Amino acid sequence: MLLINICVLVGALLTPPSLWWLYSTHIAVVCLYQLITRNWWGLMLIGISSFAVSYHDIWPSKHELDGGGTVSAVWYVKSRCYKSSYDLAKDPIYVIHKNERFYAQPCIEVDSTERQQTITLTLADRFGKWASKYAYAKNAGALLYLPSPNEILSTEASQPFSQFLTWRFSLSLVKGDRRYWTERDKWLINYLGLTHIFVVSGLHVGFVCLAAIWLAKSGWRLAVKFRCEKFVSRRWLELIIALPMSVAYTLWSGTGEPAIRATMMAFCFLAIRALYRSYTSYSVLMFCAWLMLLLWPGRALDASFWLSFSFVLLLVWLVHKVPLSGRWLYIQCQLSLFALLLTWGWQAAISSITVLANLVVIPFVALVWFPLSLISLMEFNSFNTNY
Repeated sequence: MLLINICVLVGALLTPPSLWWLYSTHIAVVCLYQLITRNWWGLMLIGISSFAVSYHDIWPSKHELDGGGTVSAVWYVKSRCYKSSYDLAKDPIYVIHKNERFYAQPCIEVDSTERQQTITLTLADRFGKWASKYAYAKNAGALLYLPSPNEILSTEASQPFSQFLTWRFSLSLVKGDRRYWTERDKWLINYLGLTHIFVVSGLHVGFVCLAAIWLAKSGWRLAVKFRCEKFVSRRWLELIIALPMSVAYTLWSGTGEPAIRATMMAFCFLAIRALYRSYTSYSVLMFCAWLMLLLWPGRALDASFWLSFSFVLLLVWLVHKVPLSGRWLYIQCQLSLFALLLTWGWQAAISSITVLANLVVIPFVALVWFPLSLISLMEFNSFNTNY
């Protein structure tokens, strides 16, 4: 039933304006079927999904009727706001500046002497080009790519870790900060198909959850040793430790949407597991996907949304189907192959060694590089040491 509701939300997004009559007819037929079969829960869920479609105003907006495109505006550098004579469908715009991504609002009161910059806004349009679809997926009125050729970033020599050859990769691995990458670094990582490792996403939140579960396991052994296990079960201990660690890491790394999505999935899964409910992992994933689309159906146009849930779904399926002997090697091979097939439609080109590179690098990142980098960065922030 949750899959049908996901299709209701995605169908509303992908249906062109000329076929809205057909979409609404299908919704009416589905509701009628629920009435005939007396499936009241199903009817209620469809009603919630239909209300979300109406609430978010998925009907063609002004900029879609105008055909999308670009408009000029003025950007105020210090205040981080903009002024435009064009009436955007939504006030906030999504800004990409260096390695930072944030929402900006129209200026209300600004100093006339403040530094200004003429910018070009790409209007959001679900049927437009990539930039327009991306702005729509982010629930913004427009997309602004704000290059800063005149603002020179700190050089490697001025950084506290400049004596280490891979410090910039370790920083981006933990916090997603790629400001200090050279053009050669960017080309090499893109060629090897390892960009997803250096963006804070569900993969990194998964590493944090695994560390939390390991800590909970160690704590549970101590509780058993001192006969304190009656106060809390092991599953509740995993939830109590994993949730704060995941939330703290998500906030510390910049509160990116993929990390928030992964934290929500981890919370739902661990909470249901702690309550000893009989829901399957598939139901939990479907519920999380449906909930995210309820909040904003435009997420269906974001590649990271589908990649997150698809990888987790595949991982859950493999864990239950693959025998214990050689399980992790087989799972890693399947995930790498699945990544190649799934990302084929989202990327312009894929290297022939992408599968092999992911097969080698991801286990190394999970077991060695990410934990050591996270501990090192936390130690540096706490004690300001660089050894």
